[in-house]
Amino acid sequence: MPSASHSHTRIHLQALQVGQGHRVALATAGDPRLPAVLIVHGGPGGGSRLREPLLFDTRRNHLVWVDQRGCARSRPRGSTRRNNTGLLVRDLERVREHLGLSSWSVYGGSWGAALALAYAAAHPTRVRALLLRGSYLTSRRDTARFMLVGRRRAPRAWHALLRAAGATRADKVLQCCATVSRDGTVAQRRRFGLIWSRFENAMLFGDTRRQKRMSSRRVRDLQNHNRIQWHYLSHACWLGRQHLRRCVQALRDAPWPALAVHGRKDSMCPPGNLRVLRQWLPRLRTRLVACGHLETEPAMLRALRAGLAELSDEA
Repeated sequence: MPSASHSHTRIHLQALQVGQGHRVALATAGDPRLPAVLIVHGGPGGGSRLREPLLFDTRRNHLVWVDQRGCARSRPRGSTRRNNTGLLVRDLERVREHLGLSSWSVYGGSWGAALALAYAAAHPTRVRALLLRGSYLTSRRDTARFMLVGRRRAPRAWHALLRAAGATRADKVLQCCATVSRDGTVAQRRRFGLIWSRFENAMLFGDTRRQKRMSSRRVRDLQNHNRIQWHYLSHACWLGRQHLRRCVQALRDAPWPALAVHGRKDSMCPPGNLRVLRQWLPRLRTRLVACGHLETEPAMLRALRAGLAELSDEA
């Protein structure tokens, strides 16, 4: 998986019917005869960022992005019907078959790291190398910890979230957020989408960052994002720590290289997750970097590029 971005990349958009009324959007870039890389987006509920690739050189790789069920350009937007992790894994494999790829390297960050692990465990012979960033371990305890960190790191945004979710106790925030995003009125969901976005941004950038005004389209996108996200979080992403551990441990004898990079200052997913993954999979190579959660932070980019160069020598 060689690194280095390439300007003026031409991206090809497609859509694939995957059953149960869902159509997933996918995008490709680079020569399809080159080694393929699947880029798994985070969230849950996010979407592929079809910008100029920061990590991968399309002169040496064929890149594949997939918007997960209900996310971004996939249809129906924001749908939680027949939408779970097992079906997402199946969708990724259908995309590989649709594109006629014998195997691919897999890169995922945050929730995308957990989904990448679940895919690799289900289809280990289709993976050439695995790269993870800022791994989320999917348990309710992990999500509750994120909320508690938010109360300390972003108190103003945290209290606004509590009010929007109608929660009177900190330990009920998760349940209340899921209820509002699923059953709230249009106005309630709209307001909740804005406040949840501000809370996430405050976690990433601090409580003092000025929030930009959002367009109506962006607000609708947030509502769809939230509906998917809380659908997954309220079910521990159909993984939870125990199932995810079994997925990771199933990869002990996989012949391909695997590397996990994590920010030492990550406020979204605790750096201790890196140690947990290493305990589950001793052969996993790990890098702890002086940065936060985002792929775009300079220190994270350098570490990921170095990791890609390392993996490319063995994949």
